[in-house]
Amino acid sequence: MKKLLALSLLLGMGSAALAQTTITIATVNNPDMVTMQKLTPEFEKANPDIKVKWVVLPENELRQKITLDVASGAGTFDIATVGAYEVPIWAKNGWIEPLGALFNKNPNIRAAYDLDDLLAPVRKGLSYNNLIHALPFYAES
Repeated sequence: MKKLLALSLLLGMGSAALAQTTITIATVNNPDMVTMQKLTPEFEKANPDIKVKWVVLPENELRQKITLDVASGAGTFDIATVGAYEVPIWAKNGWIEPLGALFNKNPNIRAAYDLDDLLAPVRKGLSYNNLIHALPFYAES
């Protein structure tokens, strides 16, 4: 009986270690985000403990849903694509945090993404109080 109990505990701990995390990404339906979605299987293969769920909407509907979600603190989305228009407003409202801590805590991110590569107007548009709060997938000028 003790062996069976020990085996049950080990199996239970093993399944807890393999528990999968699901991240929900809200994004606009455009060609760049369709490309990102196509990369999901590759990401999930490299990160078997993470499952990606996409919520893809037309831009006007996306803005409305994300704004309502963030303003209410519902937390439906783990990641959301937003425009440069929203970033300083949301930062001022405390709905998004500066990314500096993320870069400071993770040397892999810091090495892979050089903030100095951002064009000055893009960086300024994604900042509030001189702190960057979002990163671009692409930028237009």
